[in-house]
Amino acid sequence: MNRICRFSKLIILVAIALYFSMPLPSISAPSTNSFTGSTSVPDVVVFTYTDDLDDTRIYHTATLLNNGMVLVAGGGSLPWLSSAELFNPASETWNTTGSMNIARGGHTATLLSSGKVLVVGGLNAGALSSAELYDPDTGIWSTTGNINVSRYYHTATLLSNGMVLIAGGYNGNSLTSAELYDPETGAWSITGSMSGARHYHTATLLENGKVLVAGGRPTYWTDTSSAELYDPDTGTWRTIQSMSGARFYHTATLLDNGKVLVAGTGYLSPSGINTAELYDPTYGTWTTAGDMNFLRVNHTATLLSNNKVLVIGGSGDTLLANAEIYDPDTDTWETIGSMNIVRCCHKSILLNNGKVLVAGGFDAVAPYLASSELGSILDANTFTGTLTLPSDWINNTIISAQFVGTSSAAAINAGSLSNDNITWGDWISATPGEIVTTSWYISGEGSNKLVYLRLRDVNGQVATVVNGTVNVDLTKPWSTMSLLPPISPAIISLSWSGSDTLSGVATYDVQVRAGLTGEWTVVLINTINTSTTYVGVNGITYYFRTRAIDMAGNVEDWPLDYDAFTTVGSIPDRIVFLPLIHK
Repeated sequence: MNRICRFSKLIILVAIALYFSMPLPSISAPSTNSFTGSTSVPDVVVFTYTDDLDDTRIYHTATLLNNGMVLVAGGGSLPWLSSAELFNPASETWNTTGSMNIARGGHTATLLSSGKVLVVGGLNAGALSSAELYDPDTGIWSTTGNINVSRYYHTATLLSNGMVLIAGGYNGNSLTSAELYDPETGAWSITGSMSGARHYHTATLLENGKVLVAGGRPTYWTDTSSAELYDPDTGTWRTIQSMSGARFYHTATLLDNGKVLVAGTGYLSPSGINTAELYDPTYGTWTTAGDMNFLRVNHTATLLSNNKVLVIGGSGDTLLANAEIYDPDTDTWETIGSMNIVRCCHKSILLNNGKVLVAGGFDAVAPYLASSELGSILDANTFTGTLTLPSDWINNTIISAQFVGTSSAAAINAGSLSNDNITWGDWISATPGEIVTTSWYISGEGSNKLVYLRLRDVNGQVATVVNGTVNVDLTKPWSTMSLLPPISPAIISLSWSGSDTLSGVATYDVQVRAGLTGEWTVVLINTINTSTTYVGVNGITYYFRTRAIDMAGNVEDWPLDYDAFTTVGSIPDRIVFLPLIHK
């Protein structure tokens, strides 16, 4: 019977040992934490003040010379000016040059094939029928005959054959007449008249060599939507399809695709108009071109090197400082920046360095302006970036992050990181395709802590490309060992448990010492189990303790004393009483 009892006891101990040796349920770490994303930034123009003109100017002209300088002539703030000055893009300064022979405003200035500038007509009695030439080599103006019909608010167009077409204008009445200037002889000759009188119109040289004239005013107070074409080969005009609406003080810009963009128009009690349309010379038709974001008149339109059109300032419901850009590929307008002050009746011109010079004009305060600004164009760009963060739980707020800019319309220049997409760290130099490794501070612990990456290109365009997450656990885990009976058999059964708020318990260490003064020694180290057995010696009291290590590597402090203890001793066999069987 004693043998049966001892065997039963052994089975129970083995069963208990098997039960408490079950491993800790695994808590899987996050997968590889690498994120790739793309975002785009729109076109941006940044305006900065540059040197002031020597004179306030309105209704002046601005001409880009072959040497890259800009000639501004005439205009003024009443009386009209004969003075002229040059803008040097290298020094970004204005310097006076020779004065015209006659003061004028509302005139035209045309760069000839020779590099000289032809100025024609304008307000001021002596200027109405006069013309003169500016020689950039000498800075001197010289007269070059008189036009046949006095005029101002006309147009002047350099033809493919080198001659200059003067069309329409005003001299008390709107004009239909047109004439030609021959730079070779300096002679003026009458050519065919337009079908309709107009001033404040536009004239655009098309790729086929013909000239598109559109809109304007046939009388001083009426507007027209009519358009016509001048053929230099025949010297005749042909009426074509009209625009969708009447326009004056609008702009017309020849695009790289050969179409002409017409935008804005004059006052309508008193606002301008925000509509735009395209003329297609192939089909001779007008189509809508999306609406500008603002009503505009007396603005400027500048064709950029990327074939987009930059429209600046003007007036509508109010005087405007903002700029917007037209994209022929998407047929859309987008506001992209503002000048430092409002302006209308100013001049804008694309410099050879890609910047846009804005000079003079009118505002509500001065009101006539001598100030000028330079607009730097930052092209729209698409950024692609990859952010790689630690994939496992970590126990430090300082992490090692990697990022790379894999593609961009302009070369990647730098990257920076943020915890909130608002406050950003310093820019770190970057090269497209090269991985950059940097230290980054995560604010506090938690799961899925966000980290944002933004990239910057060589033009200064900035985009938030992608965000990723990192898991930070700064708190140590907790564990305890189950209490033991005062007396245990030689095979002591041990069990323990633990918990962790964030990452979860990864492993345990278990130690033992014999007696209160014994040295602590290892029972288990880095175990995933939550139970084991320990073989002791009869008569010895054993003390046990455990500590937990979490997934982030945080290690619990050992208890100052112990978790559980027991003394190995004899355990009396269980007495089994069998029932009496009565016969």
